Order: sequence, then structure tokens, then C-alpha cells
Amino acid sequence: RYVDYSIEQLYSFLEDSGLIDSTVLIITADHGDEFWEHTELEAKNFYDPRGFYGVGHGHNVFNEIIEVPLILSGPKITNKRYNELVSSIDIMPTILDLLGVSHKLSFDGINLFEGKEKRALLCEAAGFGYEKKALVMGGFKLIHSKHDDITWVFDLKKDPEEQNPI
Repeated sequence: RYVDYSIEQLYSFLEDSGLIDSTVLIITADHGDEFWEHTELEAKNFYDPRGFYGVGHGHNVFNEIIEVPLILSGPKITNKRYNELVSSIDIMPTILDLLGVSHKLSFDGINLFEGKEKRALLCEAAGFGYEKKALVMGGFKLIHSKHDDITWVFDLKKDPEEQNPI
């Protein structure tokens, strides 16, 4: 609720200052947080030197960690929900194109306002020196932990909570 309140305060300030029509707001996060959604799964399969399983951030690639908001608001931005896979690498090309900035830069990311490209996304976490990687593609997620010698596949349509690897 505090985040909602803070965004409302910022928006009100921009309106009251006459800046709202010339401002692009970008609201996102670098990670989410895990609050014991996967405690049992992690405790049985992963090594955590702290002994804290299923809580925190930066050490896992479950959806609670990697799914974060990306809210864009401003002139030329229509209300729309984008349901394809999005990555933080998409922010820069989207904003440059939105602002009409010409450049000769090459990006791995895409402009989110130009078509919907189905693709695979790679996610990584290296909390406590124990790297985990995930590949998300076509409604499935593969998670690999080299240190723990584990590879899991989740069917995200049947198991969106990522509780039962197939």
C-alpha cells in the first residue's frame, strides 16, 4: 500500500507542477522477494550456507523473484497490458524509441511497443556464490543449479506456483 501511496504522491506532484504531459514514468524493480513459497523444495534440494530456505531474494530464479512490475506512463503511451515475456534489457530500446531518440546502438532487448515477439528468456541468480539459471520458454521453465547438480522443468500452465517439477 505504501508503494501505491508513493506513486499517487509522485503523480499528483507531476500534475500540480504541470509536468505530467512531458514526463515519462518508468516504475520497475530489479527483483522480487520470496516468502516461504518454496521452503520444502529448497530445503530438500539446494544448499544455503545461512540455512534460510524459501525466503529472501538474489539466490533463486522462481517466479516470486524474477517477475517484477514494469509500468510505463506518459505521452504517447496507451493503456495496455503486455502479456509476453519481458526482460529488463527491453527497457532501454523501448524508451529510446518512445522518445524518438535516433541512435545507431544495437540492443539485445526489443521495443515493447513494436509487435509481440515470442522468445525465450534467460534468468540468473548467484546468491552466496551458488549460481542458478532458468530458461523460460513456451510455458515451461527449466531451472538448473550446477552446485546442487539439479535440473528441473516446470509446466507453468499446469503449475504456475512452481511446486512440482516434471
